[in-house]
Amino acid sequence: MLVVQTPQDLKQHIGKTLGPSEWITVDQAMIDKFAEATGDHQWIHVDVERAKKEMPGGKTIAHGYLTLSLVPRLGPQLIKVEKRKRGINYGSNKVRFTNTVPAGSRIRLKQTIKNVEDVEGNVRDGDRGRRAGAPGAGRRGSRHPVRLRTAAAGFTAISAGWETRRRRPRRAACTWPACAQPARRASRRRRWPARANRARGRSAPRAPTRAPAG
Repeated sequence: MLVVQTPQDLKQHIGKTLGPSEWITVDQAMIDKFAEATGDHQWIHVDVERAKKEMPGGKTIAHGYLTLSLVPRLGPQLIKVEKRKRGINYGSNKVRFTNTVPAGSRIRLKQTIKNVEDVEGNVRDGDRGRRAGAPGAGRRGSRHPVRLRTAAAGFTAISAGWETRRRRPRRAACTWPACAQPARRASRRRRWPARANRARGRSAPRAPTRAPAG
């Protein structure tokens, strides 16, 4: 655990990796309580019998925001500021859940202090880089991390393991008239080269003229 006296002391630890924290088990009881608190009772989270038949792995999965909400619970195991009045989570600009957490999984937290900046009367810590703050959790027994990508979210947590890379789906053939517009323009350039050349700022080559008969 990193222990500092004041928030300003965090500036001396920019770039430092903290953790990982202790493992915590995300069981079905925790998932059910989160569903009750938030009203998100989708069957993939709470219907154990249906999940056995239809879900990959045969288990329900935790809500993405349940995993994110465990960051304040696990964070105090990694850092402590002795002289402060209070700490406020000022939010996340961007969050992505790139892997699932099946019921019964054990997760833990790993964080990196990416940036510390002064604001009037306070000190704000976070990540001002391209990947600003990414609280996340590594899931035990999984080759892939449960990575929660966020922007400007206090700390950056880097989960252990490999990042899940997903290929972008192919675009379906577009039948809208706007999709065919570039093709029509190209055909016009072929049919009227002079107009196309003028559009590019070049003069069209002129055909050789035959000398008048004497």
